Amino acid sequence: SISDSSDNVSANFSGVLALGSTLAGIQLSDSSPVLSLSEQDWTAGTDALATINGSYQVDVGNTVAGDAQAVASDSTVRKVMVADTASNIASLWDTLIGLYNDGAGKLTALSLSDANPLILTADQQTAGAGMIQALLTDQTIQTA
Repeated sequence: SISDSSDNVSANFSGVLALGSTLAGIQLSDSSPVLSLSEQDWTAGTDALATINGSYQVDVGNTVAGDAQAVASDSTVRKVMVADTASNIASLWDTLIGLYNDGAGKLTALSLSDANPLILTADQQTAGAGMIQALLTDQTIQTA
């Protein structure tokens, strides 16, 4: 068993995963524990997370746009931070707008993982204006 803060468990999650089936349980010592994990660790850690005693939340970073909806639908996920290519973000723009939900949704960060400009139609830019202003302030956006 592990008993530690959510920050320490997050920082050493690869070690937690290495315990595999020998991990009997995790006790998070914070009063309102929030783990910060990459999408890769969050996905790989399903079994480990199931051993947590008590309630917890997870902020999931480096999420690919195509997985954002599924990640956000998990009740333990508090925040989703998407990092993906401009073309993948553009192709899932409407879904991402829904997850951002004018700032009230789980999508809290959006970043491009390549150097390509984000190409959106005028309608997409209008529909996502709030998300662009909040999450993509330094990105070049071209109109399709």
